[in-house]
Amino acid sequence: MKKNELSFLWRSLLGGASLVAFCFLAPSAVRADEWDDAEAEEEGDEFELQVEWEGSDRQLKMQEIKDGFIAEERSSLEQKITPRNTAEIIENLIRRRLKDPELGDFSIFRLPGITLDWRSNYDKRPQKTLSEIEDKIAIDADNNAEERLRPEEQKRAIREQAEERFRMIKKGERVNLQLRGGRGANANIINKPFRSVNDEYVQLGERTIIKEDLEPEDQAKFYPDINAEMKEAYIVNNCGKVDVEFDSLVSAYIYNNTAEQYRANFYVPDISKPTANLRTAKKDFWVPMYDFVTKVRTTLIDRGLKQFEAVELPAKMQESGYFLVDTKDGKGKEWVDEAEKLLREMPAPAPNNGMGPDGIMMDSYGGGMGGPGMMGGAQGGMGPGAMR
Repeated sequence: MKKNELSFLWRSLLGGASLVAFCFLAPSAVRADEWDDAEAEEEGDEFELQVEWEGSDRQLKMQEIKDGFIAEERSSLEQKITPRNTAEIIENLIRRRLKDPELGDFSIFRLPGITLDWRSNYDKRPQKTLSEIEDKIAIDADNNAEERLRPEEQKRAIREQAEERFRMIKKGERVNLQLRGGRGANANIINKPFRSVNDEYVQLGERTIIKEDLEPEDQAKFYPDINAEMKEAYIVNNCGKVDVEFDSLVSAYIYNNTAEQYRANFYVPDISKPTANLRTAKKDFWVPMYDFVTKVRTTLIDRGLKQFEAVELPAKMQESGYFLVDTKDGKGKEWVDEAEKLLREMPAPAPNNGMGPDGIMMDSYGGGMGGPGMMGGAQGGMGPGAMR
């Protein structure tokens, strides 16, 4: 064979081998590229779904919508449950003697002879503090007792009585007394002159009387030390009675007038305290009527909002595209949009064990793994038997 013909044959063989290699390699490369593109697209979708819900703009938007519904409902409730309407509700609760676990026992406001005007005074604020009212009542109570009892005049009279009652007997002065525990005529000492006295005896006329036979008050007429003790005891005892009576008048005045002044200054009993009542003079059991009405109104509005959130809000949120689902830790509930809901309901992906599309085993370079008689992956080597 000529030299030119051999050169042409060799080039033909090389060209054929290249064509065979291209036919085997090209489909594998195309499939690998298609798999990479599909995987990238899938991973992109998954990334978009897996954006953290907490703190995201989507969650903030959801919260804004939810807050808007609640604010709208609160505004509606505030227009319906006005302070004046609350006063009317309170009157109804008092008539029903309702015992509310949060607000207290409304029957405390019921007492014969005492009526609180809720509709006229619900918005009035006290002009005086409870302490100021208490201090004024204490002064008035003292003045009242002073005027009625005049204690200093009584005490002065008691001291004068003590001086008269326990006046010491002078020598020669005639005495009338009765011996202690004595019986019969000898027990009576009548019109006998006082002659002398010592630590054991008193000489009255012709009779000598043992000291212990005399009543204590009679001993005080002859013995200076006993006289001082008896006189002091008499004064202290009787002046003490005046003080007790004075304090009793003060307490009665405070009891009868303090609660009335509290009510007149727009205070009401704190019915959350079981021992509170309309007559107590203890300031710790009273609150401003305005504050109490505000508390009841706030409680009613809050309860209305809770009912709204439990009954009406779910429907409004679903209409807006939000759903109530379990939190990620499973310990509660939270509102999420539909994308987050679907993501949480999506089952965990099963492992693919390195298999690409159509069940083709992928190598570490993303290419198909060549079998016997096939072209290799990204290395481009020829499999055994591809050419001989």
